[in-house]
Amino acid sequence: YNKIMKKGLRTIVFDEDLCIEAYRLEGYVDAFPVHCHDFYVFGFVYGGQRALVCKQKEFVLSKGDIVIFNPGDLHSCSHFGEEGLDYRAFNVSAEVFEKYVFELTGQKALPAFFENVIRNEVLRDNMEILHGMVMAGQKDFGKEERFMLFIESLLEKYRVSGVLPVAECRKEIQKAADFMEENYSNQILLDELCNIAGLSKSSLLRGFVREKGVTPYSFLENIRLKKAKLLLESGTPSVEAAVMTGFSDQSHFTRFFSRYTGITPGSYREFFLQKVEQQL
Repeated sequence: YNKIMKKGLRTIVFDEDLCIEAYRLEGYVDAFPVHCHDFYVFGFVYGGQRALVCKQKEFVLSKGDIVIFNPGDLHSCSHFGEEGLDYRAFNVSAEVFEKYVFELTGQKALPAFFENVIRNEVLRDNMEILHGMVMAGQKDFGKEERFMLFIESLLEKYRVSGVLPVAECRKEIQKAADFMEENYSNQILLDELCNIAGLSKSSLLRGFVREKGVTPYSFLENIRLKKAKLLLESGTPSVEAAVMTGFSDQSHFTRFFSRYTGITPGSYREFFLQKVEQQL
């Protein structure tokens, strides 16, 4: 996350961890003539509308639509409606995409996606969260995990055929879970978990969801939440609780804690302090 370029209402961020580019167009009304890219584009419409022509098919893109361009897909687009376009997307080079496909499938291939415009609310919501992570420069492995699960969903649902197999790896998954239980206060990398478990990233992610019902990163965040609640209940200030449980910063801790408990860490702590005072 070392470069942010702004030109008008276009914001571009290159993520050095994932080696992908994320960008956002806000209030765009300019037309783009017929062109193609030598990389994959995965985007979604956040607001406004757009007229798209791709491979001799015409579309009117609206909020919620997901757009997929394979390398070499000829397309053009123009303004549609009264509102300017708010569009968010990822550019992924063929080389990087091939690496992730190999990680997930064990096959060296560059798959083609035959639907250029799709509607999938779950996938779109995940794209929005991932886009926010990249634009904010998030560094923990939740970003890579979400990116791999995003690619896996694309491969399972929108290429020609085939569901990715899930290998049995119960003991290996438990090794990764135990490691997170013991090291939740430290920064943990996805590569590190894979080494501990002796699994590839794809096997770890799919196996973890099957065995634990959540992704590795969600599992880690829930451990941190449980430990943070215990610290707050004992009177530890929320700033210290955030650091001691491995959250990247105070604002991230507050947002996460509030989302899962309904109150801020400070309010949670105050509740238990008052409870102790009443008992004295």
